[in-house]
Amino acid sequence: MIDGGVASGRRVVAAEKRERAWELRKRGLTYRKIAEVVAAEFGSYSKSQAERDIKRVLDELQERTLDVAAEARAEDLARIDDLMAVWFATALREHERPGMGGAAAEGSTALDAVDWSALPPMELLEAVFKQAMLSKQATEIILKLLEQRAKLLGLHRQEVALTTPAPLVVADLSGMDEDSLNAIVRNLSAALGAGEG
Repeated sequence: MIDGGVASGRRVVAAEKRERAWELRKRGLTYRKIAEVVAAEFGSYSKSQAERDIKRVLDELQERTLDVAAEARAEDLARIDDLMAVWFATALREHERPGMGGAAAEGSTALDAVDWSALPPMELLEAVFKQAMLSKQATEIILKLLEQRAKLLGLHRQEVALTTPAPLVVADLSGMDEDSLNAIVRNLSAALGAGEG
């Protein structure tokens, strides 16, 4: 049975080899050259071990990147939710107008507290115009927030998968215009038609 200290020591050496292999790969060395350098420094290290170690490091980096991205996305979505709550209240708020009666609602603006019946016609028109502009601005902001939310959640992403004996190909086409997408469809149709002859 292997002593816990010996096994722990082997894990430390394996981690050091992996770290050294990654440093060398970042400098552009081939797997064969990495194996030679690491074997000279630590003993017994092959090209296939270098490939496995580099793949493991890349997988760990990708996992950390995905975790950080998921956390950032969650924070951004929470911020968007907070902003939308504020702007929805502004966009949907019903303002008192002359002859509508009723008390000012909680969270109302200074315009809601105006004595509409006492305003001269031009001031009344200006106050109504300000309310309409505020509502329009709030609506535009809400639409922008909804668009950003959809982007963060990937709701507009379009994926194309080619079914061939080759590996699955997935492409994000969300940034392409309709003409470019039509060109891709024509090219794929032509390629599929050429393969049937």
